[in-house]
Amino acid sequence: MERLRKAEAEGKAARRGHWKSVAAPASDPSAANGSTGASAPGKMKFDGIVSRVWTGDTVSIRVNSASKSDGQEERKVQLSSIRQPRPTDPKFGGLASDARELLRRRLIGKQVHVSIDYVRPKEGDYEAKECVTIKLPTGMYVLKCHCFPFTQILIQWGLIDVWISRNVANLLLERGYATVLRHRQGEDRSQDYDMLMATEMKAQTEGKGLHSDKEFPPPKITDVSESSSRANSYLSGWKRQGKIPAVVDYVASGSRFKIWLPKQDLKFTLVLSGIKCPKTARHPGERNEPFGLEALDFSNRYAMQRDVEVEIESTDKSGGFIGGLFLNKTDNLALLLVKEGLASCNEFSLERSPYGKDLKSAEDDAKQNHKNLWKDFDEQPSESMAHISSGMKNIAIKPNFEYIDLIISDIREPVDSSDVSFSVQILKNGGIPELTSLMADFAVYHRSAPISSTPAGAYKAGDLVSAKFSVDNAWYRAKIRKNLPHKKEAEVVFIDYGNSEVVSHGNIRSLDPRFKSLPPQAKEATLSFVKLLGPDTEYGSEALDHFRSLVEGQTLVANIDYRDPSQNGRLHLSLYDTADSPTSTSSLNHRLVREGFALINLKAPYRSAYQEQYSALENAKQEAKRNRAGAYEFGDAFDD
Repeated sequence: MERLRKAEAEGKAARRGHWKSVAAPASDPSAANGSTGASAPGKMKFDGIVSRVWTGDTVSIRVNSASKSDGQEERKVQLSSIRQPRPTDPKFGGLASDARELLRRRLIGKQVHVSIDYVRPKEGDYEAKECVTIKLPTGMYVLKCHCFPFTQILIQWGLIDVWISRNVANLLLERGYATVLRHRQGEDRSQDYDMLMATEMKAQTEGKGLHSDKEFPPPKITDVSESSSRANSYLSGWKRQGKIPAVVDYVASGSRFKIWLPKQDLKFTLVLSGIKCPKTARHPGERNEPFGLEALDFSNRYAMQRDVEVEIESTDKSGGFIGGLFLNKTDNLALLLVKEGLASCNEFSLERSPYGKDLKSAEDDAKQNHKNLWKDFDEQPSESMAHISSGMKNIAIKPNFEYIDLIISDIREPVDSSDVSFSVQILKNGGIPELTSLMADFAVYHRSAPISSTPAGAYKAGDLVSAKFSVDNAWYRAKIRKNLPHKKEAEVVFIDYGNSEVVSHGNIRSLDPRFKSLPPQAKEATLSFVKLLGPDTEYGSEALDHFRSLVEGQTLVANIDYRDPSQNGRLHLSLYDTADSPTSTSSLNHRLVREGFALINLKAPYRSAYQEQYSALENAKQEAKRNRAGAYEFGDAFDD
């Protein structure tokens, strides 16, 4: 039958006999149209490496391409002449999952030979699809020929094939994971159609898969990262396990992955520890950070749908796990990214990572070789910067004693390894009379304020405006942080309170000049001498909640220990309860360390000026360890 089909195809292509009046096939498969598809011209074939398995019959193949900057492109193709059950099918959805997993194990990262049989035309929202036969080489023929040199010539001329290969569609049909499409007469089909039919008949006889009386419902996979509480319930067990066999189900960015544990039917988010990768745009209007796409492509090439091992260290506040990912059991992906200059070291988590020294060494090598992120890296600082740096070193920082009364108006969650940041309002005689007076006039003004003459979409970052706060629907002074015209909204910071919010353009007005004279009443601040545990630590969320409980809504006394000139005078504060006398051991900073919720900041530029405070903090840390307080519950979890 196969020979007859081949002869018919040749007669049709040559337009012999009754095929004389039939139009010749399109010269470009992408130009195919009609309801039955169009034949690919001649023998369109290519070789490539399977980079992703989408479903049990659709894969992406990475092939060489002269038109692409990196010399390669991905082609998404579908297996010809077979049909699979839907993954959501209540009776056979499990077979769709099994088929996808079979192709993942057999094809990912493998070289395959692809022949385009026909092109399925675009229909509605569905793009045109190349329907193909994929052959997977399985080994070499043992050539029994006494004239070995002559055999070599035949191989070079392409007159004999030295590879044994298997049709990938056959792998699915023989297990009952798919059925063969019944094409109409004259309709394009797989080049191995008759073989596929024979394989299906054999599976039917043996009662395999779809041809059995059994049901195969879709698997129920639990997402452990759905909430932080669920993630934390798995944390201690996985930490004790060490390296866990897993599969990378999806690559979200260079350092963020969705991981699948097949034996347990569990999925979770994994973020690589010790490094920071440039981000890619996630929404329309956003821009990719430099080398974000390159980092994503690197992780896709080496990790996508590969068998890996993961090592869990901690969780973040959103339920993600922080740890390492290992290829071939030994290759640390974080280390590979840093070596290629596609990631930088995260100093805060680096100190606690067992691979910290290796990561730092790899980053130094990438800098010296000017790889990617470090292409413009200058090992020697410019003369002006060197002069400034030298001048700063020659200025001895002295202790500052400047006590103020304040209230903390907003607390921001730390990002990665950054310090906790908050806004303070400085009180005079227990209040802020100027702001109270301004807000009274502001409320009256906005009851009858004219419509703004400036379109909200025209505002730029840094512009002062009036903005309505969603919680109380009142108007406040604000500054544009980022305008998003395509969404008709803007991110604003309320300058007298420090909190931020995304506000619709309809709730933004120009700020009347009479309300601009009073300086912003919210001052940026952070804790002196210490760092609150961050979101990339197991106790980060608990530490932030504890800090909030100590300071929110409270009138406090603070000493301004340092004003950071590199951050617009950001205040570094020691905080005290109003009932306590300010000493080196009575501050809330000291209490957070003593209770195991903060680390000593040994890199503060003013450290040498406050030896008494640092000595007291060291004693507080040792006390936390002895009492197994906070993060020291299970021992010495990290070094400062």
